Amino acid sequence: MTLLAGKYRLSRVIGQGGMGIVVAATHAQLEERVAIKLLLPEALENAETVARFQREARAAVRIKSEHVARVIDVGNVDYTASHMQTELGVPLAPGAPFMVMEYLEGQDLSGVLRATGPLSVTDAVAYLAQAIEAIAEAHSLGIIHRDLKPSNLFLTHRPDGTPMIKVLDFGISKAAGPNMTDGGMTTTSAVLGSPMYMAPEQMIASREVDGRTDVWSLGVVLYQLLTGRGPFNGTTMTELCARILQEPHAPIRASRPDVPFELETAVARCLEKDRVRRFASVADLAEAIAPFGGQGAAMSAERARRLIPRTERASVIPNVTPAQAVLPPQPFPATMVAMPYAATNPSWSATRGRSSSGSGVWVALALGAAGIIFAAALVIAFLAFSARTPSSSAAPQVIEAEHTAAPVVTTAAVPQAEIAPLHPLGASTQQQQQQQGSPPPVRTSTRPPPPVTTHGQNPNPPPTATQTQPKPDIF
Repeated sequence: MTLLAGKYRLSRVIGQGGMGIVVAATHAQLEERVAIKLLLPEALENAETVARFQREARAAVRIKSEHVARVIDVGNVDYTASHMQTELGVPLAPGAPFMVMEYLEGQDLSGVLRATGPLSVTDAVAYLAQAIEAIAEAHSLGIIHRDLKPSNLFLTHRPDGTPMIKVLDFGISKAAGPNMTDGGMTTTSAVLGSPMYMAPEQMIASREVDGRTDVWSLGVVLYQLLTGRGPFNGTTMTELCARILQEPHAPIRASRPDVPFELETAVARCLEKDRVRRFASVADLAEAIAPFGGQGAAMSAERARRLIPRTERASVIPNVTPAQAVLPPQPFPATMVAMPYAATNPSWSATRGRSSSGSGVWVALALGAAGIIFAAALVIAFLAFSARTPSSSAAPQVIEAEHTAAPVVTTAAVPQAEIAPLHPLGASTQQQQQQQGSPPPVRTSTRPPPPVTTHGQNPNPPPTATQTQPKPDIF
């Protein structure tokens, strides 16, 4: 039998996809079982597919976590080995790249779900926490997976028999670091990944993704492990994408009431359509679900936190009650004054209506207070203007003083320096004189004094139109 690359003895096909196959093989010198992934001849015609195959190997070899399938070797099919296609039953193109990985015994989580149905809460959380540990290291290296799903999470066992999850297929991963690039292979219009597990922003533009995109996918996986179905379903691709973009997911506890409310809340936060409202990192998600996955989940969460330190950004998810956590999103009423859309604006959750109605009350109170202040300002301006305008009652006061024997107090009798300024709110002249210590003027009637009759005669006849009224004598 011809050896691949002179050292790998191929035995059988253990998996096949649209672009490649996975073959079980044995290292001829070490007698170690390995798995070799090769591209099919038709895939070689697409340069982008070849570049992604090579990128998968580079990404996987950089991640040292035990929860990622190790890449041992890479190479190209030599021309003398092309006749092996007859033995394997699949075509092998000369020069096709291949990747040698560790051989895994077990099955992926999609096969586990088909065989056993929904998992227990402890197992589902423990498996996902191990996957998060691997993704946390990838994110710390600037690598976004973008295709997390049960078929890419492989369940195997350690030598002591304990279960272990291996994350597979970094073929469509994205380099997201400040000094990293994907070589321009991912265009803005490209749609990469499995639609059922894709975040809304990934559907819109595959280039515009970050670590929170993987948080969404992990939430979908956990939802499926707990319920046996996806949070969004559709008979067509268009219907599925529309529901992911626009509709809320069905509550987990509606079909699985034994799931703790806190765990359901964590999954709901992963499935926030606005990624600002999701967990800021996969480490935050691991810490949220760790209490439900046993000691192993707690250890995985601790390792993930060491890889991704806690961010300074405060949580943008308000506390909600169990009833609010499962309500569908409510549209804004036309008469409601809504807060501007910002990082704290709720989306696709029951808290949207509550926060908006609260903002309407505060806006109404602010408008009412502004109206009161404006009205008070108008009153103050009116009184101030009235105080500066000479009053028409000043003249009668002078005339009245001429008809009384009381001392007359005029401005001439008071030094100019002692005249107080006008009161800012238009105080009366009497109040101003009281503040200056001057006696108030005596208000008398405007009618002329009654005539004094002496021996039946009137010494003060009424004035005529041509004569002025004489001033009375002051004794």
